[in-house]
Amino acid sequence: MQPQPKRFIKNIKKKPVIQPQQSVNIRPNSIVSGNELNTIWQKMNSAGKGLNPYENFIQKLKNEEKTKKDDTGKVFIGIEKHHIIPRFDGGTDDPSNLVLVSIKEHVIAHWLRWKVLEKPQDYAAFLFRIGDTEEAIAQRNLAIRAARERYKIEGRFMHDSEWQR
Repeated sequence: MQPQPKRFIKNIKKKPVIQPQQSVNIRPNSIVSGNELNTIWQKMNSAGKGLNPYENFIQKLKNEEKTKKDDTGKVFIGIEKHHIIPRFDGGTDDPSNLVLVSIKEHVIAHWLRWKVLEKPQDYAAFLFRIGDTEEAIAQRNLAIRAARERYKIEGRFMHDSEWQR
């Protein structure tokens, strides 16, 4: 097992462990339920080892990585890479900053990181991955509108006369 980057531990430990304060209206057909998330929070929060719930979850995922590849080392279908420190927070694509996750684990990882660090980008990533909740659709629409405004100001894509030719 590879040690975590020092920066990962430093960033996470600055923030105390917090209890989930707000609930998200998760549709019944979503990949993970609110009850599952709360159970995972409790389990990861009580796992000890001096780590917060997100760190405990990442350690669990790192320990399970071998089960997500075949004998040749090829990653199974439906397995993704999760940035332990997301790119928006200065993380890189270095293998020490990546962990293999299922789609469900990816959703859970972003939710746990949001609960621990309270970063809106983690919450947005969680909402985009959880499925079509009303809040996710609203956030997605806001992001699309913001991108369109940026493109208009920057003269990109459909606002670029060269692009239109």
